[in-house]
Amino acid sequence: MAKIMSITGEKLHFLNEPHTLVENNIAMNTRTFLDKIKRFQQLFFMTIFGDIPTILGGVKLRNWLYRAIFAHVGKSVYIQDGVEFISTDVITIRNGVYIFKGVRIDGKGHKNNKIHLDNGVVIERNTTIGALDNSCIEIGKDTFVSCNVCIAGPGNIKIGENCLIAAHVGIYANNHNFTDPMRSIKSQGVTRKGIVIEDDCWLGDGVKVLDGVTIGRGSVVGAGAVVTKDIPAFSIAVGIPAQVIKKRDGAECSDSLHLDAKKAYEVDTINEKTQALQRRKAPVSNMDLLTLVLGKQGLYGKISDRG
Repeated sequence: MAKIMSITGEKLHFLNEPHTLVENNIAMNTRTFLDKIKRFQQLFFMTIFGDIPTILGGVKLRNWLYRAIFAHVGKSVYIQDGVEFISTDVITIRNGVYIFKGVRIDGKGHKNNKIHLDNGVVIERNTTIGALDNSCIEIGKDTFVSCNVCIAGPGNIKIGENCLIAAHVGIYANNHNFTDPMRSIKSQGVTRKGIVIEDDCWLGDGVKVLDGVTIGRGSVVGAGAVVTKDIPAFSIAVGIPAQVIKKRDGAECSDSLHLDAKKAYEVDTINEKTQALQRRKAPVSNMDLLTLVLGKQGLYGKISDRG
């Protein structure tokens, strides 16, 4: 009898396996179908209501109707016509947010993506925000993002409160691997460390912030700078790569930084003089030669300082 039960149990177990596979397939197909319905609903709302101009009540309609397709839409939200949203179910928009024409906010790529715009955030025209892959992008309260800015994952990005992000700024939380010259760079994947911009920072026009960087609270980054390493709080940084030149209270940066900057300036000056002498057709004077030799040995600056 026990043997019969054993055989019967094995048969039942064998028969249950196909049922489990069928159930998994059904669940997967159901999720896919529901995702398609959700995407269709989002596209429908975007297409019908996304381009209604303000004068025809478009802002009020979007503020009310978009609550059906977004993770959250707060009160007094101003979304101008011509704004594109993708995967709205992962996008949270708090109270008093302003989003202007041409902005593209893309949350697709992973079910765990999150894009959060806190109270009073302003995003100007033609700015792009993309989460990409299992990413969280947060923009803090009362932060202003100017036009033609790009904020892109897949690394996490956190921008604090009361920040000023000027036009053409790029914030890129990723870096391509390229160590293998025999393979295409595209096929070698990316690294993703994330970026943090703390409260009350000002990024000037055209600043680029690269992956793995933290910009400390209250810092100012000058126009066109490329930030490749952390910047301490309340610092002023400029250049490519960005270098801290002073603190906001007027204190100068450390002596070592000054020496490095002075040395770099002297090297550039010597190189310029060398190139100028090479272009001259006239014979080089003994004084010119002496200046170049002393400069190469690091003695030119010391003699000049002594007068």
